Amino acid sequence: MNTNTKFTQEVIQSRILRDHGCSGVKEVEFSCKSCDLKEIHSINSQMGCSI
Repeated sequence: MNTNTKFTQEVIQSRILRDHGCSGVKEVEFSCKSCDLKEIHSINSQMGCSI
């Protein structure tokens, strides 16, 4: 369903909790400003290395 709603301000913000370097993972917390829901996800950080 497309409602053509446009947000003027980001509702979800993210911050890095832990960064284990190029060969590790990053733990990122996503939090919703309007409902206070928080989720933590692990993301493979090898994609961000420029070796």
